[in-house]
Amino acid sequence: MNNLQIEYFLAVAENLSFTKTAAKKYVSQPAISKQITAMEEELGVLLFERGRKSTQLTEAGKLFADFYRRQLDELTKLSRQVREIQDKMYMPLKIAFGAGWTLDHFLPGLIKSVKESVPTAAVSLACNELLDLEAILQKDRADVIISSEINVHQAANIEIRQLVNIPGRLIFSKDLPAAERAKTPGDFEDTVFIVPLEREIDFIINLVTSLVEPYGFTPKIHRVANVESMLANVVNGIGVALVDAWIVGCNTRAVKSIQIDSEYSIVAAWKKGNRNPALAVFLEELFKLPPEALK
Repeated sequence: MNNLQIEYFLAVAENLSFTKTAAKKYVSQPAISKQITAMEEELGVLLFERGRKSTQLTEAGKLFADFYRRQLDELTKLSRQVREIQDKMYMPLKIAFGAGWTLDHFLPGLIKSVKESVPTAAVSLACNELLDLEAILQKDRADVIISSEINVHQAANIEIRQLVNIPGRLIFSKDLPAAERAKTPGDFEDTVFIVPLEREIDFIINLVTSLVEPYGFTPKIHRVANVESMLANVVNGIGVALVDAWIVGCNTRAVKSIQIDSEYSIVAAWKKGNRNPALAVFLEELFKLPPEALK
């Protein structure tokens, strides 16, 4: 006996028609008949009385139909119980944030608090491009995201809470000719500005342009695939980049940085109705932190 035979048997028992069952299962009628016949031969009984215009269960067929229905119900209940046990043993908490961030100045303490309160919590971290974080949250690939505010839109099923404003910085190689005397972005008017964005997203380009506009020039922008590529280009003196103070490149010995007259608003976002207890602890501890701890 195999699962396919039982599936077809119960379907025919419900429909009382080989033709209708074949249509619902998107298979041929002979394929259904073949499986039922093989089942009858193995059991040694007829399961159906086949007429020219009707199909009926035999008495034996009724007994086997009741048996297999109970078996499937018990299997469904057992599977549900096993899932509940697994949920108690393993409580995933998926946290996603911007590529180039580590958040090591506050995240380890939050993870520790989560594990102390929810011993079964299994925390995983993912770094993604800021433009992708909202979609990751909507697709349930993260329980919570930490992102710049401009990359998270208001949605009926999303909770958003502002965390902190962090300063913007211009990073550049210490080997660039302008590195020693640089005080403003205007000192890099003739240098390429690296943007970690392969896609043509106007508002990102416009943002970079607006940040340097007060210094009297329009930046020459070069797009690269990701944050790692941006940092590699900056470290090796190919260009400069406007970043937030959380970007790990700000603290690399190979680069220097100057603060710019701009701040980035950072938010946490999560789906409404998410009852993950590990998420509840994480958010509670996160919101307890003073802004100074997040900067």
